[in-house]
Amino acid sequence: VVRERPSGREEVHTVLREGSFFGEVALIMQTPRTATVRSLTYCDLFILSKNDFDKVLHDFPDYRERFREVAEKRVHEMRSGSRSATSGASTSPPPNGRPAA
Repeated sequence: VVRERPSGREEVHTVLREGSFFGEVALIMQTPRTATVRSLTYCDLFILSKNDFDKVLHDFPDYRERFREVAEKRVHEMRSGSRSATSGASTSPPPNGRPAA
C-alpha cells in the first residue's frame, strides 16, 4: 500500500499478504480512495462492486462489523501518520467462523 506524502513523494505504508483486503474505507465511509495498491508479484485479485460489497455486509453481519473496525483503524492510522500491520489483522475470520460468500 503506497501513500503520497505532502511533498509529493510516494511512501510504502504497508505490505499486504495473502488473504488481505483493501478498499473498504472508501466503500464503507463513502469517500475517495485513501491509498494506492501495487502488486509486487503476480496475484489473484477479486473485485466487488459497491452493491455486491453491501450485500455481503448485509448477509454476513460479523464481517460487516469486522470491516467497519478495520476501516476505522485504518482511517485513524492515516490521520495520525502511524504505520501498523492492519492488513494482517484484517484476515481474521469473524467469531462465528462462517465463510464469505
